This record gives sequence, C-alpha cells and structure tokens, in this order.
Amino acid sequence: MTAITLNIFDNLNPVNPIESVVVRFYNQAGDTFVTQLTSGSDGSITTDLPDATYWVRFYKTGYYFPSKLLIEVADGETNEWSITGNDLTILPPSGADDICRVSGFIIDAQGAPSGLPIVTFGLLSKYRIGSNRIIGTEKVKSQPNKDGYIEVELLQGKAYSVTMPVIGDEVINVLVPNLQQCDILDLVYPRGVISGNIPSSISVTSGQKFTTNFSVALSSGARLDDNTVQFYPEDLLRLSASSGLSAEIGDSNLISVTAESAGTYSLKIYSKYAYGDVGVDEILIATVEVVAT
Repeated sequence: MTAITLNIFDNLNPVNPIESVVVRFYNQAGDTFVTQLTSGSDGSITTDLPDATYWVRFYKTGYYFPSKLLIEVADGETNEWSITGNDLTILPPSGADDICRVSGFIIDAQGAPSGLPIVTFGLLSKYRIGSNRIIGTEKVKSQPNKDGYIEVELLQGKAYSVTMPVIGDEVINVLVPNLQQCDILDLVYPRGVISGNIPSSISVTSGQKFTTNFSVALSSGARLDDNTVQFYPEDLLRLSASSGLSAEIGDSNLISVTAESAGTYSLKIYSKYAYGDVGVDEILIATVEVVAT
C-alpha cells in the first residue's frame, strides 16, 4: 500500500481550498469502483492505495472538475497531486450598462465538456432601438470551448429564442434579466427562488390569513410578470404545509398562510424548474415554523 495525497483548490486568485468534494476512485478502465473519500477543510484527502493507475472523479455542486483524471500510484514516488475546480458561481459581468453577459458550462451525456454545439440566440420581437442605438436583427451564435465553457452577451430585458443541438431540436424562449451577468443554466432553465428574507419562524393569528413579505422569483433574475416569456408561480415553487395550516401564492406572488387554530405548524418551500421535464428533483429551499395564537 502506498500513501497518496490530493489537494483540491478553486480557480480564483488567490486560490482557496475546496471543502466537501466527493472523490471517487475507479480502476484504470473506469469500470470498477475502488473507494470514495471527501476533502476536508484544507481541501485535501490522504489515503493508502495499492500501486496501480486509477481513474479519479470529483463531485461538488457549483464546481466543474476534470472529467477523467488518471493518476499512477507508485511506491517511492511523491504520489501527491493538485487538482483545480472551476467555481461556476463566479460569473464575469458585462462592462456595458444594458448588456447581460451569459456564461456557464455545457456537458455531454457522459458528463464530459461539450465543445461541439453552437448555441443560437434570436430576438423574439422586432426591436429596432435600444439605449439610443439601432438594434440589428441577426442571430447571436456562440460555441463552448474545449472545457465546455460558453460566454455570450445579450441585451438586457429582451426575449430570445434559444436552440442548441446538445438538447435536440427544442426551441426555448428565454427572458434576459436586467443584470450584467447571468448563468446560462438559470437563463435557459430557470427555477423558483424566494425574493426577500425568509425568517425561521413567523407568528400569526389563527383563523386569519397572514401574508409574508417574501415572494416567488426566477433564479435568472428576470421579471416573473413579463408577458413575452411568462412563468406561473405554481410552476416554480411547491408549498407543503403541515396539517391544520394552508399556504398559497397570492397577489404580487407573495406567499400567504392561514392556521385553523392555535398551535405550531411547519411550512416547507420547494424550488422547481419552470420546465417540469428537466429530470431534476425538487429542492427544499426553506422550512418556516408558523406559530399561531
């Protein structure tokens, strides 16, 4: 057995260790699982392995890692490797006030970077003038690089149709937020989030509707009430209330609750993707204790 060490860092400057990365070791062919470890607060893992060549995979939400890293463990060698994970949450903003820089990663069905598909963005409406400038009607095209990273600049607040061969012949209509940056996943497949602070507990009067100060929003940051590309609150969030408590999304997309009688209840809020066929489960984003008097 030989001791090995993997040091995992992000791609920022200065670099930071990445904690809680799941690291899985397979044999060289990748068809036999060997062991699994998780990086500590210093971003490193240390273990003992028999001398051999291993295929190593790395997993952590919000990061992109090399899809197939081969390491050769040999007695008498250093047996220490440094791995860089790209932080997908750090997006480069546009330098123009009315432009949104859309960026992110596209992978293929094997989880490897997809540098082949050309993504096409076409304006849905015949915009002619924007910010005192003439707007052309040509389509915007962008292609991921060898790492699967794509970056394109689009007009803020405008609706586009998007096509990309990697997802087939589907045409998706999107609304660009009035922001200088947006993740391509949030733009193409927005999900529900909460706008406003979510308290851990709220107090209500039993039998009376209580309207909270937090509401449904889109993860892209685009307007939810836009008529060009419209999403409905019930398609973005699911509310699960314990027995005796009812919850609904009402005016201005604010969440309201009503308790039948005095007591303590639980309200769980789940995030959903606007398109129900994306193959991703709902995500629990908040649990609120409701105390009724």
